[in-house]
Amino acid sequence: MLRDISIFSSLRDRDLAREGLIIGEGRFLAERIAASCSLVAAAAVPKAREKMETIIRGQCPLYEVSQEELSGTAGYGFHRGMLLAARRPEIPSLEGLRVPREGRRIVVCAGIGDPVNLGTIMRSAAALGWEGVFMDRNCADPFSRRTLRCSMGAALSLELGYFEGPGDMAYLKNTGWVLAGAAIGGKALPPAALASAEKLAILFGSEGFGLPEQLRDECSMEVYIPQVRNTMVDSLNVAAAAAILLWEGRPEDTGRGFPADHGCGP
Repeated sequence: MLRDISIFSSLRDRDLAREGLIIGEGRFLAERIAASCSLVAAAAVPKAREKMETIIRGQCPLYEVSQEELSGTAGYGFHRGMLLAARRPEIPSLEGLRVPREGRRIVVCAGIGDPVNLGTIMRSAAALGWEGVFMDRNCADPFSRRTLRCSMGAALSLELGYFEGPGDMAYLKNTGWVLAGAAIGGKALPPAALASAEKLAILFGSEGFGLPEQLRDECSMEVYIPQVRNTMVDSLNVAAAAAILLWEGRPEDTGRGFPADHGCGP
């Protein structure tokens, strides 16, 4: 059994990005990566080796190591007994994507610098039937280890793209998309206003400053989440707000009620 796991020893995100690699830990992420990426190498502790073999199906070398060796090489202990390295997917600009032409639901992130928030937004988007997540260059790396982990691999199933500024938002609006900016209040509409849009893009701004003025100017509407008055909290975390607004604006075929067997009633 091969034992050279040096490919996993440099796990800083900027190093991985420079080398064109992504790394995921645990069975669930390994399965997502194996289903959508070109594999480079895998490592597993003895009790996880058989499962990893079924995941990679001979597509890359598999290195068997002890729990201590894997933790020491990876630099952390929560790898769940397996690591999988693969080639980093390309992220095109807006004009090279399918969703703007054929889709119905897009999430736009501007300056979401926290990988936990970006990954959580992606996870919510995938769960609620949204098709693409478009980012500016100030967002966190969508393929960093932490973003991948927080997205539960959704970063690999959504169509991702980069937009370069207000001009790309104007392009969406001119091709029939309703652009809704997430806001705190003012003249913003309640979330129910999202449900009627056939082609909807919701824009979320940075955690500290919200949407840039240039992007707000391109929005067809702004929406807010009503909150209890007279509290010390003036806004929700951007990932929490996104989950609520993505639910409100979800595609019709995602379902707008609980299934009959949800178990919440008599």
